[in-house]
Amino acid sequence: MLFPLSEFYKRSGTEMPEVKIIDGNAIPEPYKRLLVHNDDMTSVLQNFHKQSIHLRLMEYFEEQNRVLRKVALLREDGRPVESGAIEINLSSFPENAKRDILDSRLPLGAILRKYEVPYSSQPECFFEIQSDAFIGQALNLSESYLLYGRINHLVDSSGESLARVVEILPPSNHVHAG
Repeated sequence: MLFPLSEFYKRSGTEMPEVKIIDGNAIPEPYKRLLVHNDDMTSVLQNFHKQSIHLRLMEYFEEQNRVLRKVALLREDGRPVESGAIEINLSSFPENAKRDILDSRLPLGAILRKYEVPYSSQPECFFEIQSDAFIGQALNLSESYLLYGRINHLVDSSGESLARVVEILPPSNHVHAG
């Protein structure tokens, strides 16, 4: 269900933690304002934290004209603001954007803006998940926390899939604006 995150668990031979699907209205703040919207997460996180957002690549593989990557999104000061897993459909992007995607230095939201790729963001569901070592590694967590996230589907103007992403936020005591 949490594809592409589930693919990284499968490849590592690690069992995924239990996931509970929840209504977006049941998500507590500040998670709700960070997850329940139709924008890309890079922009929302950048606006919330008032800092640019950078990508830390944790795992990557490419197959059949798609890229799957497990990432952490970081503020300028290095604080993790999201753990994510994304499947990107390379055939839906112009060549110059493909180069940046394959380079894995910029979050997808930054690439969409840089190349003015028209898209819509379509959140599919919201969830709770107990962090484990796999998620904790991306968010620099030394203990387990109840976390909130979403599955989001980005599509182009013709409805073709650009990307599917699982986005998980750090615990509330790690989420600070500005």
